[in-house]
Amino acid sequence: MYVQSSLLGSRYFLKAIQWARKYGIRISMDFHAVPGSQNGWNHSGKLGTVNLLNGPMGFANAQRTLDYIRIFAEFISQPEYRDVVIIFGITNEPKGQDIGQDTMARL
Repeated sequence: MYVQSSLLGSRYFLKAIQWARKYGIRISMDFHAVPGSQNGWNHSGKLGTVNLLNGPMGFANAQRTLDYIRIFAEFISQPEYRDVVIIFGITNEPKGQDIGQDTMARL
């Protein structure tokens, strides 16, 4: 099921890029939710505790997030996409007091 959802999502993402290019629209893309949640709010994928860099899976969640960022950055940097996807926000509204400002700055 995950693979199918992933493939379905990428198909529509590619269509969105094609439509944007066709109609002269530029795309601003961001990670609204990262593994473990960056702020504990419902729109971050998990309501409750912040488990990005916290808890038993904190560093694993951070590594997964960095892996996804790298994959997306490499993808949108390709010549056929870089003039359409012009902004990539790597984390939406991280909760600094839970993650730690110094920790976030080091990443």
